[in-house]
Formats: sequence, C-alpha cells, structure tokens
Amino acid sequence: MSLQRDLFFGKTKGKSSKKDAFSGPGSSRRFRPIDTGKIEVRFDNQTVTQFGGYPAWDSFARSVGLKEEISRAVRMKRGKGSFTPGELGRFLVEAKVLGAKRISHVDTMRSDPLLCKAHGLEPLPSGVTLNRFLKEHTEREVCALDRLCVRLTNSLYKKYTKSLPKEKRKQSKRIVLD
Repeated sequence: MSLQRDLFFGKTKGKSSKKDAFSGPGSSRRFRPIDTGKIEVRFDNQTVTQFGGYPAWDSFARSVGLKEEISRAVRMKRGKGSFTPGELGRFLVEAKVLGAKRISHVDTMRSDPLLCKAHGLEPLPSGVTLNRFLKEHTEREVCALDRLCVRLTNSLYKKYTKSLPKEKRKQSKRIVLD
C-alpha cells in the first residue's frame, strides 16, 4: 500500500495525461511491467481507495492470461506504436473492476503511476482511445468475446473444483451465475 501511495503522490514526469499518441522514432511507450504480486498489501489506513486491492486483481488477470486471451479474440487494424487489443481490453476491464462508471473516468485512472507500471505502458489509453476501440467491434468480435467469457469461466471453475477435496467436489457440481 505504501508503494502505491509513494508512486501516486511522488513526482511525475510533467507529461500531459491527455496525450495518447506515439512519441516518435526512438522512443517507446512500452516497458517491462512490475510484478504487483511482490507489492506488500496492508490495510492499515481507513481511507483506502478502490486501487487498494489492485495487486490481487493484477495477479489474477496475469494468471488467466487475460491480455493474451483478449488479443486472440479481438482483431483490429492498428498503426505502429498504437495499443494492442489486449492492452486496450485489459485496461477497459480493469477500469470497470476499479470502479469506473463511464469511459471518461479512465482519464483520472491513467494518471496513477502504479497502473502505468503494472501495465508497462506510459501513458495508459485515454477515454477517447477506448471509445474508438469499442466502436470498431463487429458482431464477430462480440461473439468471440462472449465465447472467451464462457471459456474462462469454465476453466476457472474446473481449476477451483480440482482444488477441493473429493467429497466437496460432489457437492459443487452445479454453479448458478445470475
């Protein structure tokens, strides 16, 4: 938690968070993301933000390969240096997990240094970029994402039931998602 606070309240690079374009030849917005599983999480502060549980979410998303799965499910034309479908899709899902109610709310999230370091991107996609990404989806991408959701849910349920003792597995043969 203290690393997150230090990253958020620390000095930033003076870049505008609105710029979303590739910086030009020789520079890259991508770098090796940090391992958020190594961040110590303590709940010793009563004013914790929605980002407090982010390392747990990030570990889960990496363990299921969320970014890679989205990249396989969604194809899109993109220019050199632009975000991949996996980067855009994962950030969109994370924004929802972290409490964004509207696409425009990601513009405040993208200034959080922990999220930038965890994604290995500087800057993160803006609301305008995410809107363009969503507008490009055809029925094919929507069906592919639906199949991805079902496949991930089945896979996670199987992993969960395998971790249970045999007597408990028989009791959890059925799950209802509402």
